Amino acid sequence: QQMAQPKLEDAVDFLERALMAAHQQILHYATANAMPDSPRTTLVMALIQSGQVCWAHCGDSRFYLIRQQQLLTRTQDHSVVERGRAHGPASPADNNRNLLFACLGSPSLPVFSLTEPLALQQGDTLMLCSDGLWASLPEPDIVAELSQKPVEIAVPKLVDKALAQAGERSDNVTCLALNWLTPDTSVNPKPSDT
Repeated sequence: QQMAQPKLEDAVDFLERALMAAHQQILHYATANAMPDSPRTTLVMALIQSGQVCWAHCGDSRFYLIRQQQLLTRTQDHSVVERGRAHGPASPADNNRNLLFACLGSPSLPVFSLTEPLALQQGDTLMLCSDGLWASLPEPDIVAELSQKPVEIAVPKLVDKALAQAGERSDNVTCLALNWLTPDTSVNPKPSDT
């Protein structure tokens, strides 16, 4: 809030600083509480400014951007499985999707990914979620739900489906989404009475 006066000069730099500040705070917490090892976490965050979005992530919490009922982009997890997909077939030893090579709170500097700002279009849907959601549901189902329903209906349904699918082995299911609608444009304009 202090830096956005009236807007951030460099949104990508802001996200990088925020991510590193979170990492440092975790390490500070571990030291202040004499913990033998620091807590670890994944992170995904997005910043919308001037009709554009940029995002950053570390680990396997994800950002999705859906446009015209199609998945335009999503983050690539910092996991052994995802890295294996980029470099060919994974060996059986690499099939543990929980094996991450990046997170916040580790003793080494975190590996993270940042994007340059991308112009939003009317009706775009953005979603940030934990692996408890995406690991329990097929990606086409996530895209379909977010494409066919308003987020206030789609998100609770996705969370409920993920919890039901995972059952007692469910991980934390966290999800936040929005539809990008500019105030001067209506999705379903009403006909004029004149």
